[in-house]
Amino acid sequence: GVVVDQGVGRKKVPVTVGALGSETRISVLATNEAGEETEGSLTLRPADVDLVWEGRTYTPPLYSGRPLSNGNSGAVVTAVPHVIGSAGVRVPASELMYVCSINGTEAKSISGKGRSTIVMRSSLDRAPVVAVTVSTKDKLVVADESAVIETQTPSAVIYENSPLGGILFNKAIAGAVAFSEEEISFTAFPVFVTNPDALSYQWSLSGTPFVLDEENPRVATFRKTGEGTGSYTVSFSFNDIARLFEHATRAFSLTF
Repeated sequence: GVVVDQGVGRKKVPVTVGALGSETRISVLATNEAGEETEGSLTLRPADVDLVWEGRTYTPPLYSGRPLSNGNSGAVVTAVPHVIGSAGVRVPASELMYVCSINGTEAKSISGKGRSTIVMRSSLDRAPVVAVTVSTKDKLVVADESAVIETQTPSAVIYENSPLGGILFNKAIAGAVAFSEEEISFTAFPVFVTNPDALSYQWSLSGTPFVLDEENPRVATFRKTGEGTGSYTVSFSFNDIARLFEHATRAFSLTF
């Protein structure tokens, strides 16, 4: 109801909308040279939606970061809408309509009423872009958002297994490790794999493979047997014969 601009050819005007759930009514009156008038109006209702996603992959306990798709594992995307209906009441997520598109193509099979969670496959050649449009049934309130589903190749991480403190998840093993005690133990974990139980694990010492614990092949324990000094390369690797893409190697030096 407040005039904000007027004049010949003034077809555009900037508008600042209110808070979530507010309404801002915009109207325009156009008059031609003959004095004929045409009027139009619309109502702006701010809304928002967040997209939360994670890859369908495994990460170790206390891992700092979300699971990422490895390019073949797929991802789960959840839309978290913040929509206030025309009646001024927040609309439950289950009552909203969702239209999902992947790389610009509408995915009708995962769109519809209340379908706020999307399970999708990833792509090995590029990170897919997921876009979601959320609306009320009457289409009076609409919000949209998009996200790039980042991919990451699988990797491995190794932690020291302390007799008193257990697995030291606060510090991953990298570079050189001093062998100062009579015995030292390590536990390795795969990262960004589909199923850690389907993997084959292998340790090696200076290039020679070994298995210390068949029931828990991700654990390796070393004991000193003499008074000499030296340095050895310890390597841990895994692979999945059913998913050739899922393999990784991690190595460090053990010095004493």
